Amino acid sequence: MKAMGLSQWVHWIAFFIVNFTKLLFSVVITSILLHFVTLQSDASVAFVLLVCYSFNVIYFAFAISTFAHSGTVGTLLAAIGWLIMFFWFSFFHSFDIVSHFSFKVRMLNALNPNIALGFGLGLISRYETQGVHFVVLLRSIIMRQF
Repeated sequence: MKAMGLSQWVHWIAFFIVNFTKLLFSVVITSILLHFVTLQSDASVAFVLLVCYSFNVIYFAFAISTFAHSGTVGTLLAAIGWLIMFFWFSFFHSFDIVSHFSFKVRMLNALNPNIALGFGLGLISRYETQGVHFVVLLRSIIMRQF
């Protein structure tokens, strides 16, 4: 598209739309399959959680592509960065089980998409028997438990 004379923002929007469409296809399939596992839950909760996670994946790719000027360096940075965020989730989760962190520390760590996905899937698994709905998630009792 650069060869056609289009500006840079059009290239970024096209990159986002193409990759988000690919991820949306897998999110829809995963949400449908997850709904069969958690029959009492609302499927839109898992859908919204996974759509937000796919946004984070694309924005992570945007961030890496701004720092890397070649495909090899970008792939290396993305792999190392994603592994660091995964181990950060494992480290944070193991210490959070032993002694709970404060709400502010948890929200700061939720900027990591893997930790946010872990919190969301933890809420889905916590309310597995009664089902997860947006009404349940928006109650203030949950925020005190969180």
